[in-house]
Amino acid sequence: MSAAAPGAPRTGTVRAAIIPRLGELWSLLLGPLLILFVYLAYYLGWDWVQSKGLHELIALVLTPIALLLFAWTAFETRDPLQQVLTGLSAVFLMREIHLYDYNPPTYVALVLAAIWIWRWRYRLVAPFLRPGTRSLVYGALFTYLLSQLLDRRALRILPYEQSIRLGAEEMMENLGHLLWIATALVTRRVLRRERPPTPAASPD
Repeated sequence: MSAAAPGAPRTGTVRAAIIPRLGELWSLLLGPLLILFVYLAYYLGWDWVQSKGLHELIALVLTPIALLLFAWTAFETRDPLQQVLTGLSAVFLMREIHLYDYNPPTYVALVLAAIWIWRWRYRLVAPFLRPGTRSLVYGALFTYLLSQLLDRRALRILPYEQSIRLGAEEMMENLGHLLWIATALVTRRVLRRERPPTPAASPD
């Protein structure tokens, strides 16, 4: 979509739609709070927090749930945001399946998703402004970002970073998956409320 359709929101509206209100930023605190929990677990000797296999198994359960929820809602409503989030959920699931060197395909898929979002930017304004959507989407994306920063040792400034990095990274990813599922549930509920009631069949 190279040009906006007639009556589509202007670019300023798109810009305003992606800027959250202060009250919607609560979800960004979950990642730092999780890091504090990992420090506590390290201090208490909870070895399961550092179990990569456990967290990867949990991720393989959570990511298909998110994908199925978004796909279900997208199929029922044809909502553009649900379609985009379904595509992103497929990328996240692909990344969790370690059957091959997943990084190149994942990066390609993310680039394609970014192009898709850009082309549909006017269609996504109204769905993105639905209650709870921005906060949960940004919270999930922020925790995914933190997980990647931990994975690439970009947060070495943290005390005992080498000791807590594995647990924090893996749990951060699963927190992102949980927020992604929450996004699917909340947006589905809002969409169901917006759908007009089905007219009752008149008696013969």
